[in-house]
Amino acid sequence: MASTTLYLDTRRKRKDGTSGLFVTINARNKTAFLPIPVRLLPGEWDAVSGRVVGRSDRKVLNTIIEQYRADVDRILLRLSADRASARLTAPELKEIVLDELDPERKAAKADKRMFEHNFLDFTRRHEGRTRELYEATYARLKEFLRDKLCTLRFEDIDKGWLTRFDQFLSAKSPAKNARNIHLRNIRAVFNDAIDREVTNVYPFRRFTIKPEETAKRSLTVEELRRFLNMDIEPYQRQYRDVFFLMFYLCGINIVDLLRLKELVGGRAEYRRAKTHKLYSIKVEPEAMEIIERYRGSERLLNILDRFKDYRNYSMRLNARLKDFGFPGLTTYWARHTWATIACELDIPDDVISRALGHTITSGARVTEVYINFNRKKIDEANRRVIDYVLYDKR
Repeated sequence: MASTTLYLDTRRKRKDGTSGLFVTINARNKTAFLPIPVRLLPGEWDAVSGRVVGRSDRKVLNTIIEQYRADVDRILLRLSADRASARLTAPELKEIVLDELDPERKAAKADKRMFEHNFLDFTRRHEGRTRELYEATYARLKEFLRDKLCTLRFEDIDKGWLTRFDQFLSAKSPAKNARNIHLRNIRAVFNDAIDREVTNVYPFRRFTIKPEETAKRSLTVEELRRFLNMDIEPYQRQYRDVFFLMFYLCGINIVDLLRLKELVGGRAEYRRAKTHKLYSIKVEPEAMEIIERYRGSERLLNILDRFKDYRNYSMRLNARLKDFGFPGLTTYWARHTWATIACELDIPDDVISRALGHTITSGARVTEVYINFNRKKIDEANRRVIDYVLYDKR
């Protein structure tokens, strides 16, 4: 059974020489400290009797201390009647006691365990297009659950719940991959909550998100060469240049490209908007030629000088790319095209994944043991891709 003692922690003192008084919980060879709102000088505390001495207000203080300890003992006594509580450690008992003593704290903790609270917190930690996607998922959840979303717990979401949500989404989003975005967003919140020890529930062990095969989203080497060498109107040059600059920088995302402010030692170094991970790409001469053509003052490129933000330019760019004769062509094709050509050149999967800034999974996870992945491998891979496309060198 857990026991309590009173302890004046003289190891930590304020400037006035006073120290904090604690009720200690001792259980299973561990000790936890519960602070009492009383601070004393060493000479004002009798450790043997466990009472305040030598102060005019000692009676009041002793009453506060005795009452606080009595409340703690009462809770521990009640818990001792439960066999499961006998296995709790002192820190675990401390959390229960603090919740009992402060109902508002208990309510706040319960709120933090709710799915909506964690979903909104996770969303606020993102920005740009990624944040917009999470906000879209939140809107769908509100439609699905209405006023019940605020009471949804992680424990309420199981395979059946996810299946019903997927069926609800299908009414507005017949495309499976469009619905999968919302399901993956929910899965990401679960992974984050597990990492932060908010929950240990994980319904995605039984519910699998199965993607549909998508249409082509990459250019062949021959198409890429034709795109580069075709006769175009003067107004089209910038749009083609930006597409190829993205390609020359290992398929960099448009938001990351437009937010670059300067090069560092001949490299584009930035934190990805989507994952917030640091990323570094060597700027090859072909990429530098385009950069110099559009060099800006406040940013690396001057492209956003005439646009409100990257979204406006991205929409304009994607609209103009369709004029080059490749059906469905968008900025995202630069990324897919780089990865597809790298794969054709037998560049290892883990190098391709790192070049794209992906989180490494499965077999490639072994590279995670290194503090810094060998950037030279990515630099060499990018050079091989560019040499193959521009100079037919394998």
